[in-house]
Amino acid sequence: MGAVTILPLTSADEQTEAEISALATELHLDGPATVSLERIREVLANPYAVLMTAQDEGKVIGMATLYIIPTTEEHIAHVDDVVVSSAYRGQGLGEKLMRALIDAARARGVASLHLTSRPARQAAQALYQKVGFKKRETDVFKLVL
Repeated sequence: MGAVTILPLTSADEQTEAEISALATELHLDGPATVSLERIREVLANPYAVLMTAQDEGKVIGMATLYIIPTTEEHIAHVDDVVVSSAYRGQGLGEKLMRALIDAARARGVASLHLTSRPARQAAQALYQKVGFKKRETDVFKLVL
């Protein structure tokens, strides 16, 4: 393991796809994630998205994604896909990723960040609270199209 750096992903190749697929699979309870190089590149091309990564000598070993949503009143953002490889956990990389995303959101004029987290992800929820998120009393609804 080398020195881990936190930086936005700006390009992706097949190796990046494999690394992000492995990370995304760690988030899913129901089997392998369906990540494609085309989808990663679509996110990277989106001016309203930031894919922040933790990299060890160029290998993506952690990620968190910010999706900015311009509303009629302000810009809000949704945080998604926050994960650090199990081999690298316990080093504060999740916190570094989240703080880098928060800084990126502030730099883009975002008024508030939102995220959801499964109750079983207690370490992740503790991290979110540590960096300033507050648990809301709300119900989340989903419509699959």
